[in-house]
Amino acid sequence: MRANIFALSSLIVASAVGCMQSGGTSPSSTDQVGGNAATGGASSTNTSLAIGGGTSGVGGNLATGGVASATGGNVAVGGKSNSGGAPAAGGNVGTGGRSAVGGNVATGGSFAIDVATGGGTAIDVTTGGAGTTGGTKSTGGLSATGGTKSAGGVSNTGGTPATGGSSTMAANTGGATSVGGGSSSPYYGFQPVPNSQNTTNFNPTTWYTSWKSKFYVDCANGTGQARIANGQGSGNTVSEGIGYGMLLAVGNADKPALDALWAYYKAHVDVNGLMNWSINQCDSGNNNAYAATDADEDVAMALVQADAKWGGYKTDATNLIGLIKKYETAAGTPSYLRPGDAANNGGKGDGTVNPSYFATGYWHVWATYVSDPFWNQLADDAYTMLAKFQALSISDPLNAAYIGALVPDWGTSQGQNPNNNKYWYDACRTPWRVAVDYAWYGNSPAQTFLQNVSAFIDAKGGIATMAPSYGNGGAGNSAFLGPYALSGMAVSQAKADTYLNAWLSANMDDSQYFQGSLRGVFLLLANHNFPKGI
Repeated sequence: MRANIFALSSLIVASAVGCMQSGGTSPSSTDQVGGNAATGGASSTNTSLAIGGGTSGVGGNLATGGVASATGGNVAVGGKSNSGGAPAAGGNVGTGGRSAVGGNVATGGSFAIDVATGGGTAIDVTTGGAGTTGGTKSTGGLSATGGTKSAGGVSNTGGTPATGGSSTMAANTGGATSVGGGSSSPYYGFQPVPNSQNTTNFNPTTWYTSWKSKFYVDCANGTGQARIANGQGSGNTVSEGIGYGMLLAVGNADKPALDALWAYYKAHVDVNGLMNWSINQCDSGNNNAYAATDADEDVAMALVQADAKWGGYKTDATNLIGLIKKYETAAGTPSYLRPGDAANNGGKGDGTVNPSYFATGYWHVWATYVSDPFWNQLADDAYTMLAKFQALSISDPLNAAYIGALVPDWGTSQGQNPNNNKYWYDACRTPWRVAVDYAWYGNSPAQTFLQNVSAFIDAKGGIATMAPSYGNGGAGNSAFLGPYALSGMAVSQAKADTYLNAWLSANMDDSQYFQGSLRGVFLLLANHNFPKGI
């Protein structure tokens, strides 16, 4: 458990929870990053950190995505200024959907820009192709005019309601629909593309196979349970590891592993029906350690994804989501996510929050999955907090203060950081949580948050420059570099590609449980193999 979290005996919510290391210990918030990557970074080594400069325009700005303006796509991409597509071509012949192509041949519509700029179908009514301004159905990109069926401009690939900008939340984000020029995609933003040297590194199943051989442990006690060891050969398991393991199992189509990990979760719940955050090996029963919210969220989301993939998990998913709401959220103004289910937030008092637990993408899914608008309100309030945190001066991993991008490991529901927590082994996951929401829904608060992270990266020299500063001997780790890389998905194709390849090409030590588990989950999202499940 890290020194700066819940320094109390009953619930040290969330420490395993994000920052545990292989031996059962975890880095203190006062340590420097640099540290020993093989142990989670808990070292006092203060190596230099240079990170990277300047954000760029993003899907949805005037240069790329086609704003939802009166013209139905800006002049540069979506069609002519006043028409959203010449009547004969479905977009400016040189930009948004040539009659034979439907956009950039290699991208299926200039990274799916056509969705918002004149190559869509019914979506054009609300995103820039409506009536006489964005290109009517006969001029804005029909299958006969916006591109051939093989080129990304057909009516069912340029912007179906589920893929390219149907919701009002995503109308201005330039959300991608067919990022590689193929069939339509349910993801927004820019999918990163690996270079030839990183093709294997980009494969989530290759990583999962190796990871599973190290950390997946069959309880072999006739109960059908399996656990994720908190370190290779470790006798300890944290609920967070069960959550990561279940996400990895469903993402890699490993149903037996998912079921065995879920059986372990259910066999180790506390009095509230939520898994105790730390368990010794395959011990049975309730050890009264109480729960950690981020673990419960990941388990619930894995069940939603499993229900969509295989069926049969609806009841379990719905029940767990209900328990999370009942014991791990607080209603009010604002509503907020509690870090666990222990009384008085484990002794820290009302209003204590961990920003890296803000799984806003999950919450938007659950609002629909269980028909409860509370989850949407919780997400709105979380983004208000995140914006306040980013406006503070927060120390980066090398104790260099930065304003405008980072969040603390721990704070308050009012967006304050009274204990001067820095961006450390909890907070490092926050860009991933937000990137999930952006990839699924393309919403502007998520995009803004990630653009700010990208500005931080570029101001410090880029991921390739920062990587050697994140561990001993010039070895970085994916706990920090992976979420940084994912931020590029909300900025531009160039950023997404550059960040991804810098991350995967870096000298990293991801051999430890925490870094290695997160790397596998991050790869699922980068590969667009991390679905909403609805």
